[in-house]
Amino acid sequence: MEAKHKFELILTALRNEIQNGTYPSGGRFPSEYELADRFGVNKMTANKAVSQLVYEGYLQRGGRGSNTKVIMTEKIPKGYFAYVASLVHETNCQYLTGIENYAFTHGYSVIFLAPPVDALASCISRLQHPDIVGIMTTSYGILDVPGKNVLHLGLALPESDRIHHAICSDFYDAGAKMLQKLLDKGHREILLYNYSFSISCATPRWLAGAKKAMLTAGIHDFEDRVITCMEYEEIELYTVLKKMLARYPQTTAIAAISDNDAVMIVKALKRLKIPHGKICVTGGGRLTAVEQLQPLPTTYYSRLSLARTGCELLVEMAKNGAPAEPVRQIVEVDLIHTELIPDIT
Repeated sequence: MEAKHKFELILTALRNEIQNGTYPSGGRFPSEYELADRFGVNKMTANKAVSQLVYEGYLQRGGRGSNTKVIMTEKIPKGYFAYVASLVHETNCQYLTGIENYAFTHGYSVIFLAPPVDALASCISRLQHPDIVGIMTTSYGILDVPGKNVLHLGLALPESDRIHHAICSDFYDAGAKMLQKLLDKGHREILLYNYSFSISCATPRWLAGAKKAMLTAGIHDFEDRVITCMEYEEIELYTVLKKMLARYPQTTAIAAISDNDAVMIVKALKRLKIPHGKICVTGGGRLTAVEQLQPLPTTYYSRLSLARTGCELLVEMAKNGAPAEPVRQIVEVDLIHTELIPDIT
């Protein structure tokens, strides 16, 4: 046990010296005889320490009669970011790109996992490795991994949650800005789409922002104008929308929180044989795949920047510990393609 402890102490001391520049990159590293003499150990223990540093990529042994050289002064990778998500969604692919950009630039690597929901528990057990700096996730709801900092990307958590960390766009502001733009262009007969069964508090916040804009404009029957669907599918939306348009036949605009929702609305309107362009449909969270097929007035925030910010937060927490209060960062959104909203003033 004492020999093993001494080996670990020697290895840690040498690793720290390399990282601190005591032995610069390209320079000669002490021989195993010198190390054995310095630390008071046998040559076998010194050889074992050098072999481990070679394995970790810090050193390169020379040929017979040649010196061992330092080839790296910083551990690469420094550690790993784990990203647990499904890449079915373009949004999640953009988050992953942002994480990889940060990791590559700062000397980290990324572990990506997309387990089936029923395998999530066993997946979590694989995230205990000490070199994992932190975990980012989306699409799986709230994720807890004992001993690790977990940051939820794009997930709006309830105010009552004082445990979990999250970073997302400003959904309240997104709703308020889009509805105000519609109102500024003369639209007052507006409907809003709401899929009520979501683990995120994003939609309630978006609806709250929309409500504020509409109430300020003197439109007081806000709740009656919300298209609420119990299932996230086009056929139910078609059925509910048909009833809503019978109730509000003068509708000129339908607003949705996301581009995916907006596309579903556009399809339902087509199925209802409503001429293209008669009702303006707005989305949110700009998706390039949607933009290429069906340009829409929408909102935008940089998911790459959001993911990079997430990496910075996890590195900070790994160094200094998680803050007493959970991280809740809100990213500002901008409106884009508003020229597609017809002016009916």
